[in-house]
Amino acid sequence: SLEEVMQQLERWYDIDVAYENVIPNIEFGGEMTRNMSLNGVLIALEKSGIRYRLEGRKLIVLPK
Repeated sequence: SLEEVMQQLERWYDIDVAYENVIPNIEFGGEMTRNMSLNGVLIALEKSGIRYRLEGRKLIVLPK
């Protein structure tokens, strides 16, 4: 789920994730590897239709 992905990103990249509204109910398939840069992960999320705003070390997930 998106929530599980965000929890993993918090651990790997030492960021805080917040949701501007409710947590979107989105499921992902596949694998994430830790050798990807945070920017690379964010690009992949964007391509999956996830909107976000990055403020320093805080990633804010925006509603669709």
